[in-house]
Amino acid sequence: MIKVPRIIKLFSQDFENTIFPQFCINCESHLHNNEIVVCKNCLTGLVPTQLGNWADELTTGSHLDCALSAFWFDELLQNLVHKIKYNNYRKITKALVGAMVRVLESELSKLNIDALIPVPLHSVKFRERGFNQADSIAEELSLLLKVPVKYKTIKRCRWTVSQTSLDIETRRNNMDDAFIIKKKLDYSRILLIDDVLTTGATSNSCAKILKENGADWVGVMTIGTPR
Repeated sequence: MIKVPRIIKLFSQDFENTIFPQFCINCESHLHNNEIVVCKNCLTGLVPTQLGNWADELTTGSHLDCALSAFWFDELLQNLVHKIKYNNYRKITKALVGAMVRVLESELSKLNIDALIPVPLHSVKFRERGFNQADSIAEELSLLLKVPVKYKTIKRCRWTVSQTSLDIETRRNNMDDAFIIKKKLDYSRILLIDDVLTTGATSNSCAKILKENGADWVGVMTIGTPR
């Protein structure tokens, strides 16, 4: 395969932006040549949580060894994640994952993970959307971290109502036995991937079934978490 020189790529992008001007999907300002879908002003407006590993602070996270969330889930991040979740804007995913890795780089370097697993959707919800946003996040993350994504290792085996309006205890009960193992594990240090982490109920349920089937260590990483 012939590798296209960077200068040609930049010229091509410059030409395309001149003929078909690109605008930030959030603030609608004109994008510069090195900006993709989201302008740098919006990306720099994301507020890092600076929580580090906050697994011990999760109200439902007894099976999780680590929890990392890059940014506070404010109105700006909610707008961007919503576009990923319901419109499958993969270029936004690329921009957000790059920003997430820059913020969490020091924490990630300590983990020595050997597999990424996207938190799965129920098959009904997957058919409705046509994709899983956690898959897209994991794919971009895999390219940056050089760690493989292990798809379809776990399956959401029963329908669960949205966690958004549930209290802590109901969230925990809602996720009990919601996942099953689909593939034998041939790796031991797993990082679960999702968009937003709140109480940890969903990720904790995934971690429980993974550890029952041989995983030594399970963490979760998300783009954001509510304050």
